[in-house]
Amino acid sequence: MKKRFLFNYSLAVILPCGAFLFRQWFAWQFGSTATYIFLYPAALITAVLAGVLPGLLATMIAAVLAATWIFPPTGQAWPLDTADLLGLGLFSVMAALMCLLAGLYHRAQSKVRAFEKEEVRRESEEQLRALADNMA
Repeated sequence: MKKRFLFNYSLAVILPCGAFLFRQWFAWQFGSTATYIFLYPAALITAVLAGVLPGLLATMIAAVLAATWIFPPTGQAWPLDTADLLGLGLFSVMAALMCLLAGLYHRAQSKVRAFEKEEVRRESEEQLRALADNMA
């Protein structure tokens, strides 16, 4: 359990930082202004693999990295202009919604697995009853 916790939250830190570094390299190489295009997948992948809370942590880390190192003046989080604030807010809300949807997906998968287990149990009981009826 502790290893899983450590893995989940390590992923929440490593993925957005890696995505940010890749975004910086991509911008340096190609002059791209695609601010969040690499940060969205980091939040989503974290939420799918590690859960909602690590996904939200990844979203927060990505937002702080973007506010601090992408928007001018780089190296300080504020002051951001209105367009940057709106973009950052939209990114944060959309990434958080993706994390919540990933959580709903995990919950639905758990219910399906539980239903399938129950179905197998019922079929086994029916087969045992039919066998017992045939023997009697």
